[in-house]
Amino acid sequence: MESDIELRDFLVLLIGDIDHEGVRSLLSQSGRVYKKKMLHSKPENWQDMADFFESHSITGVLVKL
Repeated sequence: MESDIELRDFLVLLIGDIDHEGVRSLLSQSGRVYKKKMLHSKPENWQDMADFFESHSITGVLVKL
């Protein structure tokens, strides 16, 4: 099992309206840090999402289209 410090180094990206209580609870219980982004059509928002992959160790992505 990974230590808490190692788990906090990784990020789960939630895209769209996917951050329901069950999802947040599971991520919290497993010690995962998450960031939510909504699907907006502005280029700046899409660039922000792409930047997460360059600046963080993304371990998972959940998307609701």
